[in-house]
Amino acid sequence: MPLAGFTYKDTMTTHRTTPEHAAVAGWVGLDADNEVTVVPVVDRRYGVEGGGSVYARPTYADSLIICERYGAQMIEPSDVERIREIGVPLVCYLGTPTAETSLHHSKLHDADMHRQLTKLDWQGDQVVMNLLKWWMHSAPAGRSRLKGWWDWNRKKYWQPDMVAHNREHFDDGTGLMMKRPRRTALAGDGEVVAISEIPPPSSGGDTLPSIEVPWLDPELLHRERVVLWLEAQIAAGVKEIPNGSNNSPVIGPWLRKCVRDGKGPAFGRYLEKAGANWCAATRCEAIDATRIDGDLDAGHLYRCSGIELEKDTKANGWFRPVELALTGEWKPELGDGVLLPRGKPGGWQRHVATFIGWAGDGRIQTIDGNKGNRIQTWEYGLHELLGFFEMPSRTPRHNYRGVSPELPDEIDDLNDGENAIS
Repeated sequence: MPLAGFTYKDTMTTHRTTPEHAAVAGWVGLDADNEVTVVPVVDRRYGVEGGGSVYARPTYADSLIICERYGAQMIEPSDVERIREIGVPLVCYLGTPTAETSLHHSKLHDADMHRQLTKLDWQGDQVVMNLLKWWMHSAPAGRSRLKGWWDWNRKKYWQPDMVAHNREHFDDGTGLMMKRPRRTALAGDGEVVAISEIPPPSSGGDTLPSIEVPWLDPELLHRERVVLWLEAQIAAGVKEIPNGSNNSPVIGPWLRKCVRDGKGPAFGRYLEKAGANWCAATRCEAIDATRIDGDLDAGHLYRCSGIELEKDTKANGWFRPVELALTGEWKPELGDGVLLPRGKPGGWQRHVATFIGWAGDGRIQTIDGNKGNRIQTWEYGLHELLGFFEMPSRTPRHNYRGVSPELPDEIDDLNDGENAIS
């Protein structure tokens, strides 16, 4: 059973912090020349029960981008030693035996950190030691480097300075501490002083300078933010690399988030490595990447197969068969999902897109992932569709309830590979 304040949704949500979600809570002096973040970079989307931020879990590659935006760099191994000397001495949280990637595990870790800080009456004016392991400056090309988690009893690091992963790795135990040249002078007696106080989590911390993220605008409906995000992916030229691989450095992490009933985390890791049809994952990532406080659940889990989305939305009351649109009894709106048949007639395979408007003559306009090996706009006639996924709202636009389809055995043959997932 999840602990109080932790939801089933947390266990199913992969916690990876991209640059637009990262924020700095405050800076504090490290030495005469440099300042560091008082705590690791935080994730502006989440908090823990009782107050306190959830800390960011960025990849090494994304950490480089975050550092650039703040005019900073990752800390170095010698900085860790300095933080150990002057920092608030927390005890490492080693509550999970292996590296995990769910929001649930991040919150477990961070809740324990906030508990310790509260007990120590920390006021945000002193750097903190042992709050996550940290990415280190100057990793070899294509690799990452990390250090941290000092064991006060054994007098050694659980994670010594080492090159360990590729640059797309992230987990619940690794975060980002940054340093930059001091922007204020030392106190007269040379004391290392706090440069800015940590704000309450609701304020979001320092905003990323000159960065606008329209798909996180709270003035917009979630459906509108979904379409803005998809349009941004088109503008960024997201596509398969190499062409025809069903994968890329961008697409792979989306596939990693995918879940399948009866399968564990290895399922997503396999998809990320091997590649898979990714139209459904694009839809799921669009919803996940644009989610802010107050948004409803998607009506389905994060899936890699259209028939799984169909099953989920029928079970949860958000599927709308195309017949409702053909008769005018129900009409799609911006951001609703679109479901089409794919493969042999009458088969189980599906294609997933997102509705963005009408093209005339009863045709709809969509944005599709995995269309021509990229994300692009398309048009379809209503007669080509199976139905729609209505974006959940507090006032559903129809009360249709369908019978969820059974998943065919072949689904694993096409998405897992032979005996790939247990």
